[in-house]
Amino acid sequence: MLCLIKRNRRGSASIVGAFFLLSFVAAATMAMQLATIYVVKLQVQRTADIANLAALIGASPIIGNAASQAAISTAQNMATLNGYPSGSVSVSGAEAGSQAFTLSTKISATPIYAIGLVGTPGPSSVSASSVATLTRATYSDCLAALTGAVQITGTALLSGSSCGLGAATYLYVAGGSMSLASAAVGDDAYSEMSELTSAGSLQPAASAVVFNAATTDTLAANIDVLAIENHLSAMAAWPYATSLPIKPSSPSVPSGSDVSFSGSSFTLARTTSYGTLSASDATLNFSGSGSADPQCGSPTTISGNVTLNGTNTLNFASGCYIFGGDVRISSGSTSFATGTATVTLIFEGQFGNNSPSDQTLGNATYSFDGNISTTSGGAITVGTGTKAFGGNINSVWGHIIFGDGASYLNGTSIITSTGTTQFGNGAFYLWNGLIWNPSWGTTKFGTGPFFFYNSSLFNSIGGIGYLRFGGGPYYFYNSSLTSGAYGVTGGATTFGAGNLDFYAGGGITSYNNLTFQNSGSNATGGALISLHGGSINAYSGLLSASGTTFALTSGTFTVSGPIEATAPTGESPAYGYQNLLLVSTEGNVSLSNSSASLSGMIYAPAGTVTMSGTETVSVDGGSCFGAAAQSITLSDSVSVAVAPCAGLMPSSSAASDTLTQ
Repeated sequence: MLCLIKRNRRGSASIVGAFFLLSFVAAATMAMQLATIYVVKLQVQRTADIANLAALIGASPIIGNAASQAAISTAQNMATLNGYPSGSVSVSGAEAGSQAFTLSTKISATPIYAIGLVGTPGPSSVSASSVATLTRATYSDCLAALTGAVQITGTALLSGSSCGLGAATYLYVAGGSMSLASAAVGDDAYSEMSELTSAGSLQPAASAVVFNAATTDTLAANIDVLAIENHLSAMAAWPYATSLPIKPSSPSVPSGSDVSFSGSSFTLARTTSYGTLSASDATLNFSGSGSADPQCGSPTTISGNVTLNGTNTLNFASGCYIFGGDVRISSGSTSFATGTATVTLIFEGQFGNNSPSDQTLGNATYSFDGNISTTSGGAITVGTGTKAFGGNINSVWGHIIFGDGASYLNGTSIITSTGTTQFGNGAFYLWNGLIWNPSWGTTKFGTGPFFFYNSSLFNSIGGIGYLRFGGGPYYFYNSSLTSGAYGVTGGATTFGAGNLDFYAGGGITSYNNLTFQNSGSNATGGALISLHGGSINAYSGLLSASGTTFALTSGTFTVSGPIEATAPTGESPAYGYQNLLLVSTEGNVSLSNSSASLSGMIYAPAGTVTMSGTETVSVDGGSCFGAAAQSITLSDSVSVAVAPCAGLMPSSSAASDTLTQ
């Protein structure tokens, strides 16, 4: 009996031992399984984090408030590189405000198999999610180097308490000073610090400069900038006539009998052909055809020279009158009176006033094929009506004044030495000609429009002259304006309100005072001055531009004298574009050696902006000033103040990534 009991106890111990052994094996297996799951879970989580961050910092991770295809592909590629198939990756995202994005990446791992308690495999899947937020801090830049650097050297000073600075590469400050609200550069901190070691004064401090920032050219998509660029592009072709619409007439004139009149009143019939004509203190009544004759089908003709002395009055009835020779006035004054008649006067020879007295020509349609001149201090005053010119206009000493009406000049040189040459209101066409004030003369124009074709405008080349235009617009083809001469002070050129378009490389060079929009307000605008291929070079004298936008293609904008320039300030100016002072699509901008009062934005995306010498740029209260270009340099002792131009500021941004789960 006892032996049986002992045997039973040994069997129970074996059973208990087997049970504990089985439990131990199961516990060990479970521990191994849990450890394996933990390790795999950690690997999946790390892969999800890496894939999520890679997707987030790519271009446009969120489109339409959802994860972009680029972000999804990036996350899947990163997972694949870490051993997880693309099918195990899901990506979602959303905007988290105007300057932030949230992206979530989930990876479900391939099932791993653990041994069950009874030796059968049991499936177990592992997944991990990563949520990250990208916050992008944005800085408005009054000064922006879009693809290059901003350099401040010498003792240059840059200030603007409400402005930032952005540089696509680096900011170099050597001796100069900067006082701005922010500064952001594309370089990393290690590279940038070497560029700031010799800074005179730096605000923000070097430690506060934002590194690894991206500079965005927001002006490239600005609607006004695009309009200017489209206008410049269209200027590649001259859209107007290439030949003069109206030219002076030169009909044949039959020979006639010579006549002379003195001291009385005489009638000259249309049916008589006259040769030379002389008159002294006489009244000559031309009966004409009695009706308007613009084509000169029934003209009164004088084939020879006309000589006038003393006080004479020539009365013209309606009709056409052709003077085949010169008209010479040696003394006294003569009136070419037309009254209310409709008269066409054709002068094929020269018309000269050699008298100190004034000569008056009434309202008519005029054709001057020879020169017109005053030499002795007298004046020639021509009334209203269309005028065509084929010879020169020379105001050697005296005044030549033309009334209102369109003027067509074919190969004409307008030379005003010491007197005045003046045109009234009306379209003005100068073809293959010249406007020249060689010394102290004044040439004035009323309101246009103005067309200059293969022509040149020179003012005050050898003295103190004045060239003054009323309202435009003004169109130049292969034509240029030169105001003043090197080393000569005084004189001025002024333009009234109206756009100026320089086609085919025409440009502006100034050595004396040059003014655009000499009346009106900055709000309404004064001009859009556009040059296709040409340059603006103001070397001395004051360049003044009120309510003006300058626009250039490949030319340069260089000012080494004082400048006072204000962009239009109104929301919808009649001329120019609000707060856009200068747009140069390919050329460089240089300001140096003088004072400058500027308002508006300078935009030269493919060029440089340089301010040097003793240039001082000030900003009046309520105005703005800034520049965006490939690169920007401030050197020597310049002092530049900047202020934000609403809606026209480039931006710099730097991103920071934060894993939230």
